[in-house]
Parts: sequence; structure tokens; C-alpha cells
Amino acid sequence: MSMNPLLGMSPAHFLKHYWQKRPLLVRGAFPNFRDPVTADELAGFSCETDVASRLVMERGGKKPWQVTPGPQKAAQLRKLPRSHWTLLVQGVDRLVPGVAKLLEPFRFIPDWRVDDVMISVAPRGGTVGPHLDSYDVFLLQGQGRRRWRLDRKAPPALKPGLDLRILKQFHAQDDWVLESGDMLYLPPQIAHYGVALEECLTYSIGFRAPNGPDLLAAALQRLTQSDSARQRYRDPGLTRPRFSGEIPRQALRELRRLMETSLQGLSDADFDALAGELLTEPKGSSGFEDGSLSAAALRSKLMKGATLARSPGSRLGFLRRGLAVELYADGRRFPLERSLVFAAALLSEERRIPAHTLVPHLRKQAFVQLLAALVNAGTFQIKNPR
Repeated sequence: MSMNPLLGMSPAHFLKHYWQKRPLLVRGAFPNFRDPVTADELAGFSCETDVASRLVMERGGKKPWQVTPGPQKAAQLRKLPRSHWTLLVQGVDRLVPGVAKLLEPFRFIPDWRVDDVMISVAPRGGTVGPHLDSYDVFLLQGQGRRRWRLDRKAPPALKPGLDLRILKQFHAQDDWVLESGDMLYLPPQIAHYGVALEECLTYSIGFRAPNGPDLLAAALQRLTQSDSARQRYRDPGLTRPRFSGEIPRQALRELRRLMETSLQGLSDADFDALAGELLTEPKGSSGFEDGSLSAAALRSKLMKGATLARSPGSRLGFLRRGLAVELYADGRRFPLERSLVFAAALLSEERRIPAHTLVPHLRKQAFVQLLAALVNAGTFQIKNPR
């Protein structure tokens, strides 16, 4: 899918003037759009244990805006009322190849920023209320129509006691009805309120944005594996306290210094590794299983014309440290020797790599071993020629 969902606008213009700056409505972004999945199929996915989903009941639940996390129960879904509910299914791009293809037109944004494609199923009146998101999202309308209102000045205060983060105040400045193939881009922290006007599917193409605690958690995990970082609190100048239960400011300063020193002990190489692993972790349960294909068997298949296809939901990225290059695939690190540096861009750029692209490099045993490791890890699948 090589179309430009921005129509006449260049990606460079979009990134400069809209990305993380202001919303953009694109009418007919996907002309003659056909849904690659049905509402019934999405309901079925939501009942699976390894698929993240939420059922939002604005009305008809035990309380307003009741949220039921997945896996959903088929019997409950069959009893849903005619209106005012929404079923949200995460990571549908790793379940349906046609949904995964929706990501292709957005590859002017780096792959490592892509999160997943979430799809909402809603009857008339279905909504998750006025809210703020902390990430960028393209909202592509599938079947049916949805009304979107935006409040660019909404205060962040929330209604208390609800399962959802519903804004207390919302006064729309923009009001649009999106039909099939229309698309709305929203940067972070723009309040929006979407309501289904009839049974509809809405595709949320979201982008991951790691926060400080995410990075700290990854750093902590890596630091706990290092003996050099396991410094402990020391107080050789301890004096008898006036009150035995008081924690003095000096102790707090020393504890803070210890924490900061520990973080500073994280080398640049270790930080690069944790970032590469974190940014390529698959969304939710990957379902990937380690295989046992030998390098020789893989070479034979490729020489006969087989194609390597990236698994749905799989993530690849690479980073450079001077002349060194490290490839990251689904949270796993693959350091590349000097003769394999070319493989980083080759393997991460295209989602399907034809045999004629790979064959010239198959004399390099290290390259074939790398490919076999990626196939066995589930990052790539082998597609035999027809």
C-alpha cells in the first residue's frame, strides 16, 4: 500500500507544520476504503486471552462509563444493548494482515515510533467520552460515520470515581463528521470526543512515546544485573540522633545522591541497549515461538526463491555507535560484525524481502545465521514461491 494518506500534502510539510503541533482533517485519505476486518471478527478477537480489549458501557452497566477488560465473554457481547457502548480491541495489526497493511502509508514516521492499530466497534451513540491522549494518533474511519469534536483549550481536570479518564469540562471549537476513508490526525493532549452516529468501525493508528518511568524501569532492570551499580547507603559520620525515629535531611540527601550515582553508572552502551530493546518490544503478547530452522535449510529455501516476510506486529530497528551497528528485533539485541552492517537497513526497511535481494549475500555464513536467528525468533516468516 504505497498511497499517501495526506493526499496533496507532502510528509515533510506535515511533519513540520502538524506533527505534535495541531490537528489535521483529511477527507478521503483512503479512497474507496474497505474494512479488512468485520465487527464480528473483532468481537471474536476480544474473547481471546492474548488480545487486549476493553468494553466501555456509557449506559447499561452497573455504573456510568463502566469498563470491562478482556478477555470478553461471548455471551455478554451477545446481550449488549442497541446503543451507547464501545468495544476497543488492541493490536489488531498483528492479527489481521490487511490491518497491518494500513501502517505502510505512515512509514514517513520512524518505525520505532509506531505502537499499534486499535479498532473500536460501536453502535449508534457509542463513545469513550471527552478525553486527552498522551500520544499521537491517526483516526481512520471505516464503515459508518463518527462525529468528532475537539476542544483545544480543555483543562485536564477529570470527573472523579469513573473507570475512564473523562474530562470535567469540554467545549468544542471543531465539529466534524467522518465517513468511510476520512482521517483525523490528533497530536498529544488535544481533547477530543468521538460519538458513533451509526454502527461503525474506527481505526486508531497510535504511536508509542516512552515516558520517564518506562525508561527508569528499564534502567533499573539493567542496573540490577550489574555488580558495580549495587552501592549501598553509607553513613560513616553517623552521630546519635535527638529523636531515634527521625530521618534527617542529610540521610535523604545521601539517598538521593546514591540514586543519581547509580543512574550515572549506566554506561552509554547499556543505555543504548535498553532503549533499543524497549523501543522494539512487541505490543502485548507476541505469540512468537522460537523455532529450530538451521542456517543451511534457510539458505536452501532462499536459493529456491523463498521470500522473507516480517511477522505481523513484529518490530525492527537499529542504532549506530561510531562504526558499530546493533540490530534490535522484538526486544532482542543482535550486534552486527563489520561485514554485516549492511544488514541493518536491508532487514528493517522492507516488510517483504524477495529472494533476489538476499541471494547475493548468502555466501556470508554470518548473514545466513543472522537470518536464521530472526526466523527462529519469529521476527520473519518464510514465504515459499508459488
